[in-house]
Amino acid sequence: MLEDSDPKSDNENLLLRLMEARFGKSDASEFDSVLAPNYKEHEPQATQGARELKNMRTNLLNAFTNQEFSVRDKIGEGDEVVLRWEWQADHSGCFMNWQATNKKVRTSGITIAKIEEGKIVETWEEWNFAGFREQLER
Repeated sequence: MLEDSDPKSDNENLLLRLMEARFGKSDASEFDSVLAPNYKEHEPQATQGARELKNMRTNLLNAFTNQEFSVRDKIGEGDEVVLRWEWQADHSGCFMNWQATNKKVRTSGITIAKIEEGKIVETWEEWNFAGFREQLER
């Protein structure tokens, strides 16, 4: 007999798959399988849809090597999931007008996702951009 899957766990895994695709730990095709066609991101550097996320991912992969992404906390409630995460990498290429510094940079953030019918329809994200910028400029 098959057991019903846990919707909370399914939603948490959906957001984790998105984040791992963003930071190059899985294939970019994950965007197509986890995002709703009307996906909307709420962030200052907001991207809309899988195509823009793939472009952002390419920019990150071109500018940063040895990327490491880790989840510090996962919280799911109903159709929303929250991840508190950390990311580090070596700045080895041009990124947002910063030429390669060859420095190891670290940042952390929180991403909230709204899930409908097994797809991510919206995300809200806050991350330590000021601290990230400071590491590149010192």
